Amino acid sequence: MARKIEFAEADFHLAGAMFESLRAKPGAFARMGNSKPWLILEPAGGTPDASIEINAGDGDPNAYNVIVNVSSVEPGKPAYPNLAERGVTTPPGWILMADVGWVLGWRLPLDNDFERISGFGFRAVKALAGAPDDGRWRASLVKRGPRPGFTNPKI
Repeated sequence: MARKIEFAEADFHLAGAMFESLRAKPGAFARMGNSKPWLILEPAGGTPDASIEINAGDGDPNAYNVIVNVSSVEPGKPAYPNLAERGVTTPPGWILMADVGWVLGWRLPLDNDFERISGFGFRAVKALAGAPDDGRWRASLVKRGPRPGFTNPKI
């Protein structure tokens, strides 16, 4: 599986295999550690400074986490009202977990597919920061350690 690919928004399905790996059974080394895979979608050209981050099972094993980061929003000022004004609202069944200005986070059931999740993320980034200059996105799969305050139940 590729660790990084570039694609046009209409070709989002090219990152689908990376998305599917979020729920794959972890290998032996992954089971010994605490890291979780995250799929990061960001404009390939670097502008706007924004990203869509997707993870499965961090905090809740039966849910995806979707985080939208944008630098064009004033820190500490809620960004969700701006999204709603622009027609991007939280889909049914999703829970808005955080809105601290430059970071918005949702938790959603595992029955959501990549098309719905990425489509929502693309709309949110466009509403807050605008579309990528060249219309291309970069997908990468990264491993991240546990979130702050996480206690390893294996210890």
